[in-house]
Amino acid sequence: MINIVVTSKPVDGLLLYSYEYCTLLNESGVRARVVVVPHRLYDQQDYIDTINSKYVHSKYLYFKYNVQYPITMVMGRSMVTQAYKNFDGYDNRSKKNLRELFSRRLISVYSSNHPTEYPKAIEFFNPEQVEDLCDTDVYPEGVGEHFEKHINFKIYKEHKDDVQFEYLFLGTNMIYYTVAARELPKYFDHGIITYDEHWVNPAFNNIFVPVENFLGIFNTYVYTKDHFDPAPRIIQECKYYGKEMIYKRDKSLRDGGYVYWNRLKEGNTKPDIQPIIKAFKNLMKIQPRCLAFLFNKGPKHGDNSKGAAYTSDGFMLPCCWLDDPPVHRWITAHGLKDEHLAVSNNEKLEDIYTSDEWENFFQTLLWSPESAPYMCKKKCGVNISSEKLKKEERREVEWQFNESNN
Repeated sequence: MINIVVTSKPVDGLLLYSYEYCTLLNESGVRARVVVVPHRLYDQQDYIDTINSKYVHSKYLYFKYNVQYPITMVMGRSMVTQAYKNFDGYDNRSKKNLRELFSRRLISVYSSNHPTEYPKAIEFFNPEQVEDLCDTDVYPEGVGEHFEKHINFKIYKEHKDDVQFEYLFLGTNMIYYTVAARELPKYFDHGIITYDEHWVNPAFNNIFVPVENFLGIFNTYVYTKDHFDPAPRIIQECKYYGKEMIYKRDKSLRDGGYVYWNRLKEGNTKPDIQPIIKAFKNLMKIQPRCLAFLFNKGPKHGDNSKGAAYTSDGFMLPCCWLDDPPVHRWITAHGLKDEHLAVSNNEKLEDIYTSDEWENFFQTLLWSPESAPYMCKKKCGVNISSEKLKKEERREVEWQFNESNN
C-alpha cells in the first residue's frame, strides 16, 4: 500500500529503480504503484515509452495516485526537493497531487545533492512522519537504515545483439555530457546517450533517449562521470550481461561509482526489499494482520496474518478477536453486522470482504488508527500506550455490562 512517487525526467535512474522495486513489492504481497507527476518539459507518453522500452510490462505505472495507499515513498530525496523547487511550474492539479502525496507518511531514500533545499521541501510539504533509508556505504554521514539500490533484472526485456558502435558514453545532462566530450575524440567509434538539448554537439554520434534495445547496440561502456554518482546503473547492466567496461574517472573519488564497482567484483547485486518493508511497518500505527490475509488470499509460510472469522450469528468479521463482547458496540455502529452482510444474504464471501463497510473498516485502520476498535490496537498496534488501551478496554467492558443489565 505504497505510492512510489517520481517527479524526475523520464530517463532518470530513479524512475527505473522506482519501477523495479515497485514490482518486487507487489510480488511480495505489498501493493504498490509508481505514480509519476511529470516533469514540466515532458508528457505522460515519454514516461510510458521509457518503461515499455526497458521492461516486459508497465502495469504498475500510473499518473493518478491511490488515495487508499497511506504511504508515499521516494527512491531519492531529489523527488521531493525538485517538486518543491519547481512547484510554481506545475498546473493546479499537479500541485494538489504533490501536496497530498508528500503530506502523508513518507519513506525517503537519502541523497546528499540538495542539503539545504531538502529540509525546506519537507517543511513545505509537511509530511505526517518520515522514515529514512540510506546506502551508508555511499553516504557514511547519511541518515536512515541501510538500503542498497540494485537492479531488478527479472523484468528486463531481452536485448538483441545489434552493435552499432564500439564505445558507449553517458551524457544525460550538460555536466555529464561536457565531461564525456573530453574523451570522445579518443574513441572514434562511439555513441553518447543524451537528450536532444541545446548543449549537444552535433559532431558526435548522439543517441537520444529513450533507446530501444539499449544494451544490444554497444560492446564497451566508458565510465567518465567525474561528479558524485550515487547508484550507477550502466555498470551494473554491463556486469550482468558481460559487457566490457573502462573506468575513466578519478579513482580517488569515493561515491556510488566506487562502491558499486567494488560490489560488482564481490558479486553483491541482488535487490533486497526488506529495509522498505521494515520502514513501511514502522510507519503503520496499526499493522492489520487481517489485511495481509485477505490481500494474499490466505496465509503465506512464515507470515503473521490472521484469517477472517465466521460468527455464531451468521456474519463474517475481519478476525476472531473482533467477535468479543466489548467490541460489539463498535462493530454494530460501523455496519459490519448490517443485515445485508449476513453470509446467508451473499452468494460469495468476496462480496462481503469488498463491501463499503469492510472497506471503511480497513481505511480506519490505515488512516485513522486512533478511531479503530481497541482490540485492533491491542493485537496489531505499534507503539500504542498500554495504559491508554486499558482505559479503552475498561470503558467498553463497562458499557457492555450496563447494556446486558438493562
